Amino acid sequence: MSRKIGVSIVCMVPWSLWQNGLGRAIIMAHDAGFDGLQILPMRGWNQLTFPEIPKEKIISCENAWNYGSFWGAVLRRFHIAGEDKPLFKDWALFGDEKSSQYVYDLICRKFPNSLMVSHDLYYRAFGPLELNPEMEISVPYERLDCSFVWDTEHVVRSGRHGERPVTDNWERLLDKIGHNIKLIHVKSSADPKMLKALAKETDCPVIFEDRPPFGKIFRPPLKDSKDRMIAWLKDRRTFLSYFFD
Repeated sequence: MSRKIGVSIVCMVPWSLWQNGLGRAIIMAHDAGFDGLQILPMRGWNQLTFPEIPKEKIISCENAWNYGSFWGAVLRRFHIAGEDKPLFKDWALFGDEKSSQYVYDLICRKFPNSLMVSHDLYYRAFGPLELNPEMEISVPYERLDCSFVWDTEHVVRSGRHGERPVTDNWERLLDKIGHNIKLIHVKSSADPKMLKALAKETDCPVIFEDRPPFGKIFRPPLKDSKDRMIAWLKDRRTFLSYFFD
């Protein structure tokens, strides 16, 4: 069986927002050649978002990476509050904590067989743990009794507060934990050598997740913006095909 290659719902903002956003995103992803989606609790989703959605189209799920109120975002913008408050883009994507958690609970109930990505060491039993330098664990990853999400950026970058990267030798780490990788997140900037190694060492699903080139997509005539978004997604799908098809 060939591996599934999907795309993050965030790549299709603003079409993926609001009640019908998931349905629109599934169509856009299909038109671009992807097998399915990774979804998060997007702003405006509710119980009417999910009934007609094929379960096999949802490859993986994540909780919002941050949420909160508009005023919380204002406080953070002026450095009155810290990272427990959202950035404006977090607030725009996910809304406040109550609504975001409500939608995430709906996602978990609707798609229980999809991969539930964990960002917290203490919740790794519920789904694969996404490697990132902010976790700063005290034991080697190969000794953890869990499965992993390998993000092509997170495994090699430094932490937001100066933490050391997950590894200074990704090839050695991949050799040790490759058998426990259950999902791969790919950015456009990924090292081709890393992608070739991941394709050889794993057979798990791959999710493309990156910031779209909004300046190129949302330019006159705006009525063509959706077509330009799909064209960009097709280009990214072709990029992934060099390594994972």
